[in-house]
Amino acid sequence: MTEYREESIKQLPRVTATETSNTLFTIERLNSHSDECDDCDDGDNGDEGDVPRLLVADRDDDASSMDADDSDLDRKHRSRHKRSSSPANHVVIGGKTYMTSDLEEWLARDHDLENQNELSRAKTNVTLLQGELADLDADHKIYANPLPLGLSSFGFSCLLLSMVNAQVRGVTNNKIVLGAAIFYGGLIELIAGLFCFPLGDTFGMTVLGAYGGFWLSYAVILTDQFNVVSSYSEDPAMLKNALGLYLSCWAVFTTLCWLCTMKSTWGLFMCFSFLEVTFILLACGEFLDSVPATKAGGYFGMFSALCAFYVLYSGLASTDNSYVPLKQFSMPKTKRAAMAASRD
Repeated sequence: MTEYREESIKQLPRVTATETSNTLFTIERLNSHSDECDDCDDGDNGDEGDVPRLLVADRDDDASSMDADDSDLDRKHRSRHKRSSSPANHVVIGGKTYMTSDLEEWLARDHDLENQNELSRAKTNVTLLQGELADLDADHKIYANPLPLGLSSFGFSCLLLSMVNAQVRGVTNNKIVLGAAIFYGGLIELIAGLFCFPLGDTFGMTVLGAYGGFWLSYAVILTDQFNVVSSYSEDPAMLKNALGLYLSCWAVFTTLCWLCTMKSTWGLFMCFSFLEVTFILLACGEFLDSVPATKAGGYFGMFSALCAFYVLYSGLASTDNSYVPLKQFSMPKTKRAAMAASRD
């Protein structure tokens, strides 16, 4: 926004959507009235410091009220056109004076920001509430919520791998995870992350895209044709350490994601909390060649998958499609955050 050229110009106020619409409408009427009035160019120019007041016109008024406003506008305009050659250069709102050009630019920018906020509310980012997308305008309703799909692919693959790590029913061969890691946990989750891009959901795009890459990379390790495991055949201890380093890197990334869920919901926060512990225990199991640590990591991985399924279902189920909708519980806010939210 352009810098103000007069000391009397104050900081622009916070106005509601209705006040914004009414103010824009008023400015349009002032400008159009100034252009159509032939007397404005013939009158004597008065003191330029004489600032006109804002004339309020609500587009929701009935026809009779609008006619009264028009006549009042004409009378006031004719009474002051001799004092100022451009009556729409300034506007008074709440006893404060603003440049019309700056106010128009601010209102237009505020309208654009409001639309962007509505779109990013799909954020889907860490709330995944069913009603979030329903609040978007008609232009944005064409986008479905991709996060339930991404959570389903992550939850399924994580649950399957975690049961193998925990040796449920004596299963220790992890090749059963290969198909899910390539197609469901890898490809589908990656696509879901890319679909978060048009929604402006940076968190969802980053998390789903990254863990989609995790499952694809894990599938590469399990695939014999890539010769990842066989390349360590002469030194099995090095293979254990290499896998430990691989899992440690994912533990670091998960920590960053976990920190970004502390203001979201309990379901998503617990999902990443369990996942963080899972990667740490699995890394310790590889470094120490400890089967109990790997089993413990498997159990925590199952808890993480169940939390992902809870968030998934709560984002899908509503009173419109289910008799058993689930509620998401927001994380507690600090006093400072609560005060900031109340001011907004």
